[in-house]
Amino acid sequence: MLRQHHKKTSRHAEHGVTGYSVSTFRNNSAPRYEDHQNWFTVFGVFFPAMTGVFAGINMSDDLRNPVQDVPVGTMAAVGTCLFLYLVFVLGLASTCQRWALTTDYLIAEKASAIGVMVLSGLYISSMSACLGALYLTPRIVQSMANDGILPFSRQLSLGKGPNRVPVVALVLFALVTFLFILVGQVNTLAPIVTIPFLLTYACVEYAYFSMAMTYDMQRRRNERFRQQACLIRAQAADTHKSPTASSYGALADAKRVHDQTGASARDHSTVSSTESPITSPDEHSSIRSAESRESNPSKGTDSGATDRSYLLGK
Repeated sequence: MLRQHHKKTSRHAEHGVTGYSVSTFRNNSAPRYEDHQNWFTVFGVFFPAMTGVFAGINMSDDLRNPVQDVPVGTMAAVGTCLFLYLVFVLGLASTCQRWALTTDYLIAEKASAIGVMVLSGLYISSMSACLGALYLTPRIVQSMANDGILPFSRQLSLGKGPNRVPVVALVLFALVTFLFILVGQVNTLAPIVTIPFLLTYACVEYAYFSMAMTYDMQRRRNERFRQQACLIRAQAADTHKSPTASSYGALADAKRVHDQTGASARDHSTVSSTESPITSPDEHSSIRSAESRESNPSKGTDSGATDRSYLLGK
């Protein structure tokens, strides 16, 4: 049994695994960049590992209360991932030599007690990342196409089925992904992927900063419009209760237009009645008597008496 343990220990030592050691951790704690490597290249490789926490933000349409659930879920995901990554990094730094960490990408499988569990977790996390990308990215492209931002927006906005699955956007995303897979080097591909992420986050943060800076201005403007609307409703209510309370404004103008229209209609009816054709002598005499009364109001009573006496005599 001691011989098997010695063989296992020697095999781990050949792969650069020394076990938990303070000297190994001290040797790996200081930065020692290789040729053509610096802090930014290392950050570019590490940064894509932190982008999966924003998958919940892209699925905000499926949440019951996005305003409350998205911040809580995002912060919980960031905290959990940060804790697991720190434990993973500190564990490898305490058990593996530097040359093994920089050359062997599967050093975690050799340093673990059960290597199959590490490989299973690697496959599961890879499948989860692929499924998340296949579900989220085409829908983002479809939403942008619905707004007319992208070229060929009509084709990219098409959906199939009741859930409007973006088939065209999914095929386009798969083709672009295959092109990046052909690179074959993770350390070469990771900085290329990091740049679009950082540009997108910079634009989002600038948009939020602009909205936050103009929040007070927008609130004052909304308050002013609300006060004006309340004042207009109050004036309308007062005018409706007391017709003589207001002699100016839109309501008074509408009333004057209505009065003028009624007066013109009455004048038109009067002119029409005076210009109507005469069909009998009696109508002719009544029209002449009406005209004489209008021209001489003082004689209206005498002409009326004359007409009555004429009719009685007849």
